[in-house]
Amino acid sequence: MPRSFPEEVHQLRCQESAEAGTVSNLKLHVGKLFRSSSATTANGAAPPSPSPPSSQTSIPPWNPARRIVTFVCLVSLICTAIIVAVVVAAVLLSRHIAHPSRQQQRYRRLMSDVAVDVVPKPQDLVDRTNTIVVHRKNPTAWQSQSRQLRSLLDSYATEGGAGSRCEPGGRCPFPVGLVSDNCSAADFFGYREGAPCVALVFRRAPDWTPQPLAPSDLASPAVPDEVREGYDPGLLYVTCKSEHISRDIDIRYSPYHGFPLRFFPATRHPPMLMLHFPNPPLRTEIWVTCRFWAKNLDQSSNGKVTFKLLVM
Repeated sequence: MPRSFPEEVHQLRCQESAEAGTVSNLKLHVGKLFRSSSATTANGAAPPSPSPPSSQTSIPPWNPARRIVTFVCLVSLICTAIIVAVVVAAVLLSRHIAHPSRQQQRYRRLMSDVAVDVVPKPQDLVDRTNTIVVHRKNPTAWQSQSRQLRSLLDSYATEGGAGSRCEPGGRCPFPVGLVSDNCSAADFFGYREGAPCVALVFRRAPDWTPQPLAPSDLASPAVPDEVREGYDPGLLYVTCKSEHISRDIDIRYSPYHGFPLRFFPATRHPPMLMLHFPNPPLRTEIWVTCRFWAKNLDQSSNGKVTFKLLVM
């Protein structure tokens, strides 16, 4: 049944009142929110921010270039440290070598005086060096070599000869009379027959005296049997060997198998040793190395003498 006009008017007014109440409530609610926000700002507290959505921690991606740079830097640092250590060690070593101790300086000074002369003097020729050439059919050559040896023995004889005695605390004249008859001036020291004699003479070394080998030194395999067997601590042993040939040649020693220690320190007439080569091969260059066996001699430098012998 259709409504009357007054009823419709009344219904419209009720709707307007309801809408007005709703708007009023909205305004009241917005006002409260505004006042709450103003009060929070005045108190110094930050308004609450919405929390981000929870998610897992992100892992940075793998960067090979960065790792290569790090490795190169580490290697460079290690190399720099090694170079610095080497330089420091070289500087310290150079100072040690450039400034030896007093004991080292004294030892070098003594060793510079310890040397052996070879008589007759080896010659430096066009095709060979440090060689004693024995010309059996050249009297001028072997007579000159014989004169050198005769002058050497005469210098010892004028100092007292074989008959002089060694006084305690004094100088001992060398007993040249005990030298083998095969190495005599009457026989031209074997040069005419091609069986030459060669003298080893200690240079004057007034501050050096050889020290005998200790039992531990004799046990070394470097010491030859001819020294080890029946070792005499009063003798500076000398051993000579032929090298660069297929066989060892016979070498004989006189008057001793070395230099007696009682003749040291060597002063005016140092000790002498005569080597005799009774049957050397002809037209063959013989390298002769003679070693001196003392505790205070270095075998690699001062403890040996070398020369060559060639019999024509």
